[in-house]
Amino acid sequence: MTFLQVRYFIEAARQQSITKAADVLFVSQQAVSKQIKALEQELNFPLFCIQRKQLMLTREGVRMRKLWEELLFRMDEEIRLIQEEREQKECLVKIAILEYDAVKDLTLPLLAQYGSKNPDIQIEVVSGNPAYVKQLAEEKKADLIVTYSTEIPKELISHQQCLLKTVQLSIILSQNHPLAAREKLSLADVGEETIFIFEDSHSADAQKKILGHFHSIGIEPKVKYFKSWESMEIEIMAGKGIATGFREFFRNQYGGLKFYPIAYMPEDEPAQISIVGVNGFGEHMTAQLSQLYQRNHMKDQKNKFDVVL
Repeated sequence: MTFLQVRYFIEAARQQSITKAADVLFVSQQAVSKQIKALEQELNFPLFCIQRKQLMLTREGVRMRKLWEELLFRMDEEIRLIQEEREQKECLVKIAILEYDAVKDLTLPLLAQYGSKNPDIQIEVVSGNPAYVKQLAEEKKADLIVTYSTEIPKELISHQQCLLKTVQLSIILSQNHPLAAREKLSLADVGEETIFIFEDSHSADAQKKILGHFHSIGIEPKVKYFKSWESMEIEIMAGKGIATGFREFFRNQYGGLKFYPIAYMPEDEPAQISIVGVNGFGEHMTAQLSQLYQRNHMKDQKNKFDVVL
């Protein structure tokens, strides 16, 4: 058993996909599959199984993931501390961001631009669902986070923030769904449909607000819960139900989804993608990122104006 095999297993478990794990690890699918198979052979029990064409952990796999994820995290943290002690000139910044492509596309170029202007700062990025990012912030295991404004821990609300984009609340369904022929949809129109919602382990805020929307108009919807956006997106595209939530949750790589904008409830503030400093250095870096973002935005607006002229 090697640390490489364990890391490949953990990433495949997180992504629920060999292909996506390979992309994250910058290796081939064959390399990931080979290492996981070798690990299973050594353990003499399976770690994964296929259910409805979805890669899932076996019961044994769930237990080993919990153990190894903690051990790897502790090992990585110890290695990081040792490296910081040995390389005092280099500052390591850990950033936790949402795992969705729309958020990464908005954030990573800004971080790369910041890194090019600050060569002594090493940026380490980890990604996950809203609950995971929130957990890292609460446990002070990240210097700054990139998340939805609705998912910011209460103790960080007053911290330095950089607001990047207001996100659209939408009804999401398959292009092949009978309701997709309509120009507009409201929550009342989908009250008889099965509503897909994330579990608390993904986003407690999303679950609470979606159900609150339906209850406010007197509808008690039939609900199916999901742990990951990948599983939910597959089920939506298969026409088995619909979702309401942020458009940015979904990849929609092949254009199989249709989005209908809906209004926020009167008592709710529109959610935004936000960078938030967790500690002192994180707040300082967030302030610098905010200035950089504002300059980029002003430059983009000027370029658009020049094109029009």
